[in-house]
Amino acid sequence: MRKVAVGIGLVEAVSLIAYAMSVIVNANKVHSTVGAPTILAGIFTIFGLLMLLMVYGVNKGKAWARTPFMMAQLFAGIVAYTLVSGTGTEAKLTGIAVLLLAAAGIFAIFRND
Repeated sequence: MRKVAVGIGLVEAVSLIAYAMSVIVNANKVHSTVGAPTILAGIFTIFGLLMLLMVYGVNKGKAWARTPFMMAQLFAGIVAYTLVSGTGTEAKLTGIAVLLLAAAGIFAIFRND
């Protein structure tokens, strides 16, 4: 199950980094003057890189990586709940996908085989 947890973590890390890039692209495309898209993209990039670090630890079987990985899955569950309770079919479907991914991540991290 470690490989499942690693796969889920990689999907989440790559998704965070891809979202960070999309924030920059969208800000340049729309010429946003509200907020700080560069800082927002930086935050998501840092989270994505930290997720990659956790995935590395899980892959190597390091005990220090289990708790942060599980916490990341719990936060993903919170994000999924927010999306599912939102409006629009696309948001709801994305929320369900994130929720299933987070649940599978929690299940996989607790398995010891």
